Amino acid sequence: MNKFFTTLKNEAKKHNLSKNEKQLLRTHILSTVYAAPKVAQAVKSPYTSLLPRLAVPTMVLLVAALGGGTVFAAQGTLPGDVLYPMKIQVNERLEGVLAVSDTAKIVFNTKLAQRRLEEAESLAAQGELTATTSRELQKNFDEHALRVDALTQKVANVDPVAAQGVRAQFSSALAAHDDILTQIGEDSASKETGDESNNFAEHVRERKGQRVGDEMGVFGMDASSTATTTTPTATTTAPTATAKSELLKAEQRFSEVKGWLDATTTEQVEAQLIATQNLINTNQAEKAVRKATQLLTFLEASKKFDKKLLHRLLDTQQSRQSGSSNYLTPGGGVGKGLDGDSRE
Repeated sequence: MNKFFTTLKNEAKKHNLSKNEKQLLRTHILSTVYAAPKVAQAVKSPYTSLLPRLAVPTMVLLVAALGGGTVFAAQGTLPGDVLYPMKIQVNERLEGVLAVSDTAKIVFNTKLAQRRLEEAESLAAQGELTATTSRELQKNFDEHALRVDALTQKVANVDPVAAQGVRAQFSSALAAHDDILTQIGEDSASKETGDESNNFAEHVRERKGQRVGDEMGVFGMDASSTATTTTPTATTTAPTATAKSELLKAEQRFSEVKGWLDATTTEQVEAQLIATQNLINTNQAEKAVRKATQLLTFLEASKKFDKKLLHRLLDTQQSRQSGSSNYLTPGGGVGKGLDGDSRE
């Protein structure tokens, strides 16, 4: 343990923030703390009620003691890096403390579940995804995915339509990461990395399959069956807002990468953007959320890993939507899908 902290201290000395960066970090932490919504709760004891309020200042003091540069440096680390434990035990715990409402907790756990998938993808792209690391990432991914499910179920008791939008967004992101992991695994020169990428993708697919079953049980319908155009109501506001937000982010990401895409891929992306906007215009918010979320995830992965990755991913998705019930996954397996993200 002493050796670990000595190594951590030496590593921290290598990362120093400028005056402006220190001020930015301080401003961000304080603004987040003071902006956190206050939730009325029953208080069992005057001492117990102090714990949540003490947690944030304690974490802030810990960040200050370790050094802002170290905190920032840890954020971009991967499993196996010296500062990765700080990312998990300090940075992410601080984020979790600041997530007070159920909605904030869903956003937080969704982000961390996807972060574990992105870390697996990064390691796989480097040919460094080992069986041990894959198991650790899968375990952490499962923990956050289960929390998302539990919290979404809680929200569904109050607003089932909003909850269905959340489920659609998360399920679509999982489907996209499934494709990305599979494709990176197929492209890897390392047999172990290829095998572990495909195993991780299968794990994500199984998790998503469980979630689809949960959705059908909660809402009494197939989570992807929203073909009928509906009249907008107050309850459709949240899914529609999510669809518009995801579409805007996808458009922004597309503008960043468009310069190095080939003509065919550019046409595919533009067609997806138009189709998503049409779904929004016809009040098919859930389908729009699914399509925009997957496209955004593909665009981000392509920018990060391989410029040609997007074309391969879109080809796989297009074959899935071609009208045939069966299609070949990136790994050569047989799957079944609807609207680009459902599989068996």
